[in-house]
Amino acid sequence: MSKSSSFNIGVEYAASATLAAAAKQLTRLALMLTCLLAPTLAWAQNAYIANTSAGTVSVINTTTNTVVATIPGVGTNPIGVAVSPNGSKVYVGDAFISNEGVSKVFVIDTATNTVVASIPVGFGAAFVAISPNGSKLYVSNHGTTTVAVVDTATNTVSAWIQLSSNPGGLAVTPNGSKVYVADRPGNTVKVIDTATNSVSSIALGGGPFFPAVSPNGAKVYVSSADGSDVWVIDTATNTVVAQIFVAPAPAGLEGVAVSPDNSKVYVSVTAPAGGGDPDPVAVIDAATNTVSAFITVDLNPAGIAFTHDGSKAYVANQDSNNVSVINTATNTVIATIPVGTFPLTFGMFIQPSPHPSNKDQCKNGGYKNYVDDNGQPFKNQGQCVSYVNHP
Repeated sequence: MSKSSSFNIGVEYAASATLAAAAKQLTRLALMLTCLLAPTLAWAQNAYIANTSAGTVSVINTTTNTVVATIPGVGTNPIGVAVSPNGSKVYVGDAFISNEGVSKVFVIDTATNTVVASIPVGFGAAFVAISPNGSKLYVSNHGTTTVAVVDTATNTVSAWIQLSSNPGGLAVTPNGSKVYVADRPGNTVKVIDTATNSVSSIALGGGPFFPAVSPNGAKVYVSSADGSDVWVIDTATNTVVAQIFVAPAPAGLEGVAVSPDNSKVYVSVTAPAGGGDPDPVAVIDAATNTVSAFITVDLNPAGIAFTHDGSKAYVANQDSNNVSVINTATNTVIATIPVGTFPLTFGMFIQPSPHPSNKDQCKNGGYKNYVDDNGQPFKNQGQCVSYVNHP
């Protein structure tokens, strides 16, 4: 081989090696950018709004605040909504009693936004709540005096819990040990011990309508549909520790939701029959148990739910057929989304965020996009990493 040929081959080899090194460096940079940018992407959470008079569910993308689907086949009068902890299923309670003589809970697959099952439960299945691990669904049969316990693995009723009067709204504690059920006719809140399905009672007054448990599990806030107050229950002692005046009669209080950081409680204030002006959502400071603000939304607000990071709250306005979106930092309405007819929608109706699967997802603020097994957002990167290391 000539010196000239050897020189050319050497040059070609050097150039090839340089290109290979450059390509490798570019690949490394691309991977670094992926790790840096991916955790900061916002995860879309859908809100599932039950349109009670339309017999449909509107699906709202909470990133774009637009309706992305309308789901039929959820009964005649859907009211209660509960999303499974992993976000894969939505359970919708239909208060209508069918020709078979029962009410049903309808199961939506969120991957396809279609109804995949219906579960006969009792009479007037108006409210639903799911356990933190997703294995049990609790259903208030408002037309009778029972709460049905549904095994979500088989979609069948595994137990019936007898109460003394018609159950209303209900909520499960974050550790799954208790279910609080509003008993409007009896002016009490029933407490179900989920280990034994035994029932105890807490006396209130003024027609308790809907309970909301704080994310830390310490308090339960109960609205009064027939009065002006919100009661605060200490879950450790099951005693009333405060009664918060919200609005004068004849207004009633319906939906209640507690912010993910436990600092705020939002309560929907409904007008008496015939009221034609937009109504407010009251903001309660949980540290002082006082009303700190009123946010005007639309006609007769009902159910309320927060996004996982607490930055927004969604309020179903039953008489204006829309949903108000509240910026919780400023307590202002930033969007109004038309939905179906008479959206009541009580319960945890917004999909949770996913769990992190690797430590890179926790970096650069990425931990804010994920939650733990109880659906709670991580407070910092360390908590997120610890979850990945010890799921």
